Formats: sequence, structure tokens, C-alpha cells
Amino acid sequence: MTKYGDNAYINDTISTTNYLILRKIKKLILENQEEMKNAAEFADQMRCLEMAKHLKEIEMELTKTVNTVILK
Repeated sequence: MTKYGDNAYINDTISTTNYLILRKIKKLILENQEEMKNAAEFADQMRCLEMAKHLKEIEMELTKTVNTVILK
């Protein structure tokens, strides 16, 4: 029996999955920022801005769940 009980692997799996999703969200944020820099049309910039807002919300929600901050 482990310190956290026999079902610790469930928590570890959830935590690891959330961590990997959070890393993916960080990559998507960076890609979106690059796309926003290169966007010539105002509509494209607005679409990128909306996507940035959505990705940031997901990132914040996952960070609360995982209680982790990923540094660059």
C-alpha cells in the first residue's frame, strides 16, 4: 500500500494527463501569437484574439486543477 492508498495511480494519471494538456495549450498559445503577428486582416486579428482569450481560460482552469505553473 502506498502513502496515498491503492488508488493513487488514478490521481497520478489524471494529474499527468492534465499536465500534458496544459503543455499543449501553452504551445497553442505561442502558435496563436505568431499567427496574430502575421495577420494582415483585422478579422484575422480578431479571430486570433478570441482564440487567445479562449486558450487562456482553458489554461487557467487546468492550472487550478493541477496546481502547477509551467515555466518557459
